[in-house]
Amino acid sequence: MKNLFSNDKISKRCFIMYCYYSLRFHWEIILMIGMDDKRIEKKIRRITKNNNCRYTVDGGIVTIEGSVDSYDEFLRIGRDIGRIKGVIGVVNKLSYPGYKKNRVKPKASMEDIGEADVVIIGGGVVGCAIARVLSRYDISIVLVEKNSDVATGTSKANNALVHTGIGEPMGTLKQKLCVEGHKMFKKLASELGVPYKENGLWIVISKDSLKIPIPYMFKYPILRFILPYIIFRRAKKLGIPLILVKRKKLLKMEPNITRRGIVALFSPTYAVTSPYLFTIALAESAVENNVKIILDAEVVDIEVEEDKVKSAVTTKGVIKTRFIVNAAGLYADEIAEMADTREYTIHPKRGAT
Repeated sequence: MKNLFSNDKISKRCFIMYCYYSLRFHWEIILMIGMDDKRIEKKIRRITKNNNCRYTVDGGIVTIEGSVDSYDEFLRIGRDIGRIKGVIGVVNKLSYPGYKKNRVKPKASMEDIGEADVVIIGGGVVGCAIARVLSRYDISIVLVEKNSDVATGTSKANNALVHTGIGEPMGTLKQKLCVEGHKMFKKLASELGVPYKENGLWIVISKDSLKIPIPYMFKYPILRFILPYIIFRRAKKLGIPLILVKRKKLLKMEPNITRRGIVALFSPTYAVTSPYLFTIALAESAVENNVKIILDAEVVDIEVEEDKVKSAVTTKGVIKTRFIVNAAGLYADEIAEMADTREYTIHPKRGAT
């Protein structure tokens, strides 16, 4: 290979130009991040102008502290900041009337109970699915669950729908995971022997679907033709099958549906499953492949040295490990804080949006 530092003037010139543009590129990235943080701060000031709030922005991560008048205001501020373009995560430390700073943690046991390459925190559907996939590799895995069985946290309370991704915001990670996950689900359910039924989903476009205050004579063609076309294009891009159903046929097929419906789109692959059976089957499959599951073991601390995980401290003892997978559901932000890697706050709610 030719020496880059030879007497070849062209090589020297190329090397100097490479160094110049490389440094310039990295400084531009740093400046862009700084400028983006300034823009985010400006928008946060507008969102929090009538509240006693303090905030910092670091690389798109917003940490906000102070007090507000109600839980609803706590939620609104967290949600609105999270919607700002460029915000990666919101750590919401605002207090409100009735706010409890920290729930009481159970007592840790410092007994050494083992070692694993990977410790998965949380025995919900996500934790058990990760355990099953990792069990294919030649590594030792321990899954810890604070309750007396798997699927007893937020996994038990979902609506059992296997989403196609048609209803998720375009280009988001959530949509990408929905689309890819839906493609895998039928085969996975068959392998695990759990119920899976494609009931389908109706997307009904009614007279109330467009809130723009324009005469109905102009609104109707948008609702009847343009909006279905947009949804169809979106579905086609994602590889999701859709069927256009006119009003007369819609009312015949679904007589109890709103009479204000104009047209509908039917998504035949929208499906349902059993969250309990699915999670339990994932856990059983993982155990068959040598994953160890420890129940009634709540993680109360994560030991970190020199930015490296050393162990997970639970109510049943200490598990030495090099890697931790945070699948703690509703309490994932608290687990992240134990390792000093918290970049978000989970705002719990009941029901579906």
